[in-house]
Amino acid sequence: MNKKRAAVLIGTLMMILLLGGCAGGDRRTGRFLLYEQYRTDLSRLGSGLKDAFVFSVITDKKVVTITFDDGPSKSSDKILSTLKRLDTPATFFLVAANVTLENFSPYRDALFGTELHGYLHSNFLSLDRESSFAQVSRARTAFATLGIKPEYFRPPYGNITVDLKDALRANNLTGILWSLDSLDWNHLAGDKLVQRVVSNVTNGDIILFHETPWTAKR
Repeated sequence: MNKKRAAVLIGTLMMILLLGGCAGGDRRTGRFLLYEQYRTDLSRLGSGLKDAFVFSVITDKKVVTITFDDGPSKSSDKILSTLKRLDTPATFFLVAANVTLENFSPYRDALFGTELHGYLHSNFLSLDRESSFAQVSRARTAFATLGIKPEYFRPPYGNITVDLKDALRANNLTGILWSLDSLDWNHLAGDKLVQRVVSNVTNGDIILFHETPWTAKR
């Protein structure tokens, strides 16, 4: 990642200060702790495509970005209230087709950022170029009708293509992925979920969570 992109992310996405030192952990993938299959899939892609997306931030500061995917959901209120109680910022990547004035209201807080997670949670690997552009533009339009101006886009499943890269550029959006996967989507929960994140987090990580009922319990 170039320094300019890192600076943009640090300045725009919600950050939290880490308390205490950063633990070590399994660094077999460099600075990334990813699901095995996803790491394999990424390794097959050209650097020109991967470099168009932000995975983490290069910084010496003890900061990370906490993100949640797949909202709005039945777990939104509980997750949001917990974060507010702990005075913890987070960025939420929302499925645009599911967002309404009513269910978006709880996200309207200075602590939270709200960005795009597609229009219909479509897998961009299964979309042609025209459909990719349509999904991105529809998602942005849906947010605009609610008075939301997104800057970032996280593709469902983390799947990226050249067509998606071009669609994001055409819509002035930056693609955001992650460097630390909590695996809550794979039903990792409770102390094991906490331990995976706390034991492996490092400066500049973008941490992936989802709005699941078991994630909301912590």
